[in-house]
Amino acid sequence: MRLAFSTLACPAWKWEQAVECARSLGYEGIEWRLIDGATASAALPPATCRQIRAAMTEAKIESCALDSGIQLALPPGDERRAVIAEATGMLPLAKELGADLLRVFIGKYPAEVPGDRAVGWVVEGLSEILPAAEKHGVRVALEVHSFEGRGKNVNGESDSFLCRKVATAIASRWLGILWDVGNPYDEGEPLAETWANVKDHLLSLHMKDMKRLPDGTWKYVLNGEGDIDLAGIMTMLRSVRFDGWLSYEWEKKWHPELAEPEVALPHYVRAMRSM
Repeated sequence: MRLAFSTLACPAWKWEQAVECARSLGYEGIEWRLIDGATASAALPPATCRQIRAAMTEAKIESCALDSGIQLALPPGDERRAVIAEATGMLPLAKELGADLLRVFIGKYPAEVPGDRAVGWVVEGLSEILPAAEKHGVRVALEVHSFEGRGKNVNGESDSFLCRKVATAIASRWLGILWDVGNPYDEGEPLAETWANVKDHLLSLHMKDMKRLPDGTWKYVLNGEGDIDLAGIMTMLRSVRFDGWLSYEWEKKWHPELAEPEVALPHYVRAMRSM
């Protein structure tokens, strides 16, 4: 297993600072969601990607993923065509970065839409995206993620279950699951249930820790200071000899009150190495 961090942790940094941080702290990789503070998209210049990759090669670290915000649970129409175009536009950029994965989501859909229909929409969209993924040698990773207005509490089906249904329906080596270990806790899904859904399709993980507050909400905390069973997750990964990325998603970009990257990123390396 290899350690990386998402650039969500360091929204104020230039990409050169992220590369130097990874090198100096002993990370093996970086997950690119932000580049110079801007969210990654198909508008990212290929020349910038090549420049980043050259610097990372010199630093002996890798790009573990390029993260999109693409949500695929869309009926046929202009919006679906737009996200397919965004995905196919980002795949060659991921290749330029040297990233193995492009992150996408099942995404939010109306509560009255049955899960099977949403899965069908996602499968239809991916059927247009995956040929481009194969062409560029970049796998598509469906992130286990909960969105307000849908999820286990709305339609009785967790995001990890829906991700498994999509991955099983398509059965392509160019598609798998990115397990964000925090989101199933937010949905109230037992760890064993999440593991059963993701283990056969697992490409990568977003590692984090969260503490449950008295009102039932969750607060991000440094790894080892919260209620997520990180030791249990590591035991599960070892049981299948998982050899992919454990990427730290410290969401400083979305939660400015969180500790600075100069605190969180060294702490993650120490906490994970101890495990």
